[in-house]
Amino acid sequence: MALMLSRLYAALRLANVPDDEARAAAEGVATYEQVKRDTYLLKWMLGGLIAVVLGVFWMQWQTIAKLGELQGAFGGIQVGLANVENRLTNVESRLGSVEGGLAALDTRLSDVEAQLDGSASGTSQP
Repeated sequence: MALMLSRLYAALRLANVPDDEARAAAEGVATYEQVKRDTYLLKWMLGGLIAVVLGVFWMQWQTIAKLGELQGAFGGIQVGLANVENRLTNVESRLGSVEGGLAALDTRLSDVEAQLDGSASGTSQP
């Protein structure tokens, strides 16, 4: 037997409503009351779910803001690294010039050594 409101059933019976109609009316009202309670519970559950979803959105918003800050910081680091790279390129070109100068100096020293060896061997011959 379905849930019914006994007071309503008794009142309908006192009003000379047939038994099957009084029982159906009492069961219908009881079903309506149960649906109303369930709806109230569902509203609270939905409210809690909305609060959780809003919390997740807020956390995502904060994460996106932090990522933006990190992106700006990395942009600054990238500019600094480009400056370092340019300086290293300048150092490399200067080292190339120094290497060229050292090669020229090495050649001159070889020529001087050859001259000294030639003059030393020329003086030792009678």
